[in-house]
Amino acid sequence: MPASTEVRFKFATSNSPTGPWSFVGPDGGTADNDFYGPALPNTSYSINYSLHNNQRYFRYRVILISNQAQTASPRVHDIIVNWSP
Repeated sequence: MPASTEVRFKFATSNSPTGPWSFVGPDGGTADNDFYGPALPNTSYSINYSLHNNQRYFRYRVILISNQAQTASPRVHDIIVNWSP
């Protein structure tokens, strides 16, 4: 990951494939400052199970933050989601 860049994640779950979808971070908030990360290469993050219990569908949102000069941006090659209640 280039210096001064970040990768952030939010997670949403629903019982319907069409939503509604509320993308939240680990505190359950939808605000810009509630997110999983900053993600580091090859790092696992636990999703807050209590926010997504008994839901059937999920989506995730990846937020890429470039450096201040906007000359470098991070890349995401893989996202692996494991579910184990």
